[in-house]
Amino acid sequence: MPIPRNVADSTQKEGEYTVPRPLPLGTTSESSDFSLQKSGDARWILAQRQPAEVWPVAHQYFEDNGFRIAEERPQTGEFSSSWQRLDELSASVAKRLSAAGVSADAETRVRVRIEPGVQRNTSEVYVVSVERPAGSTADVAFPTRTTNLGLDAALTDDLLASMGRNAEKGGSISL
Repeated sequence: MPIPRNVADSTQKEGEYTVPRPLPLGTTSESSDFSLQKSGDARWILAQRQPAEVWPVAHQYFEDNGFRIAEERPQTGEFSSSWQRLDELSASVAKRLSAAGVSADAETRVRVRIEPGVQRNTSEVYVVSVERPAGSTADVAFPTRTTNLGLDAALTDDLLASMGRNAEKGGSISL
């Protein structure tokens, strides 16, 4: 039986080997800078841009659709909205969220996290939401993983579409 060439060599000293960076994702001129990634129930947006370039675009999407930003942490790439009912959001987003199973008598809060991607100059955008009965004062913590699959998927899909439209229009980025 032949010995493979890539078998560990006992003469190699520890610490001499460096792990190579992953190969860049293949892109074509027709592909968007933004794509939807999935792994099990998890969904996120992969952006072929640095987090500092993605932040204002994502932030603007939520503001334009009626979300009131309650907390911002640009240093860690996170922002979250205040508790809001569907009727406080834009009609198009309210309709999509209603179709995703959000009750009209519930309040929703959203957290967006923008992280550096695995590849250099890329970002990953995660959206997670929580709900509570309207008028409640309960402080529902954000889960570490998506629990509102329909709601989070609807917001992620809509954000992705918005980012794609913005990129096609040649949306400017201000830092």
